[in-house]
Amino acid sequence: MPRASTAQDPARRRAAQLLLARIGDYGTISEFTLQPFADESADITSLTRDVRESSELRDAAALIGAADFLDELGRLNTEFERTFLTRSAQSTGTGPSLGELRPMADKAYNTLCQKINSYCITEEGAEPWPGIIDRLNSLIAQSRTQLAARRGRAEAAAIAAPTTATTNP
Repeated sequence: MPRASTAQDPARRRAAQLLLARIGDYGTISEFTLQPFADESADITSLTRDVRESSELRDAAALIGAADFLDELGRLNTEFERTFLTRSAQSTGTGPSLGELRPMADKAYNTLCQKINSYCITEEGAEPWPGIIDRLNSLIAQSRTQLAARRGRAEAAAIAAPTTATTNP
């Protein structure tokens, strides 16, 4: 017996709308696909995780026949990430590992911050030092936002959402 089309079946229509709403959390198709590879891959990972971890979304995907597509999308994304990392590792050669570079970068960053702060103090806040400090703070905030987005849009929204205390009268 053939299935009713999504337009004719209210349950399938609701399921499709639910999935579209979740996909919409990640932006339009252009926003989704025109971003850098790493960001696109992170969004795909987050989307497939959202569907996998939510029984409501998982059931909606199954109802409209999208579960296999989403599974394959996740599999292909994992394969893309593996290939991308392999090629990146091959192109970088045999230099130091990230584990070796992180402490060196941290030390250099801290030294740079100390120098900028000392110049700002000795110059009594004269330009360009306050502007440089403001720009660095802005870049740090942007980086933190991007890292939060990679953990998943829903999780990022929870971090960014202001908390409000309620009191009982």
